[in-house]
Order: sequence, then C-alpha cells, then structure tokens
Amino acid sequence: MAGSSEKFKIVLKPVTAEAVPSGDAVKVTTGGVQIDVYPEREAGGPERGLTPLGLLAASLASCEVLMSRLVGRMLGYNGFDVRVAVTADVQVAEGLRSLSIRYVFKGVDIDTANLIVSKVKELCPVYNSLVRNGVSVEENVEVE
Repeated sequence: MAGSSEKFKIVLKPVTAEAVPSGDAVKVTTGGVQIDVYPEREAGGPERGLTPLGLLAASLASCEVLMSRLVGRMLGYNGFDVRVAVTADVQVAEGLRSLSIRYVFKGVDIDTANLIVSKVKELCPVYNSLVRNGVSVEENVEVE
C-alpha cells in the first residue's frame, strides 16, 4: 500500500463530555446523548449498569468496529461483518495494565481480516491513546 497513506488520513474534531452527579449515578452527556454511569460493582455500584471502566472497554470495542468498517470500505471490501470484544485488566491506583482484543470477521478471509486490523491499529484514536501510554495489548483475529 505504498503511497496510499493519504487515503487513510482522518482528521477528527475535539470531543466534549460533561458529567454531573445524579443520585448514586453520574449523568454523562456527549454527542447530544445522555447516559447514566454508576460506580464499579466492587465500589458499591449496582449489579447492572454502565461503569467508567465498562465505558472504556466499550469505547475501544466500538471504535475498532467502526474503523474496521471504514477501512474495509476504503480497501474495497464490502459486505463483511466484524465483532470486537475487549477485556481490560484495570486496578485501582495502578490504572489500566493490559487489554485483550478479540476480532471476529465474517465474509472475508484471514489475510484480509489481518490487513484490516493492521490499518485499524494505525487509525483508531482510542487504541492509539491507550497503546501510546504503555498499555499492553493482546490481539486475536478470527474468521467465521
């Protein structure tokens, strides 16, 4: 793909989020959407509900899916599906230590899936924010 780096250049605008207390939760607003975020279960939060750490993992998983679809289209691959599962190892006071990312593609072969993932890792701002700050990442790419 020599000479095609411009094809993969994406310029993002700044993102803003606001959080305000609301009972046991925090109301978070971003992108015109409001969600309730709760403490981690180990810190007294409820059994169900979005937590800050869950949102961190969800941010990475969703960015990887969105970027996979975008990169696939840029490379001329249409009609494939991808699922991404992220597991984060986080400890209080130590922060995020490591991530495990599982990509499952349907509708492309393993070489194409690996190509898409390699480009996604160059582009995904969430992935790069974590990796560039020393988070260890284990990846597994599969096809169905």
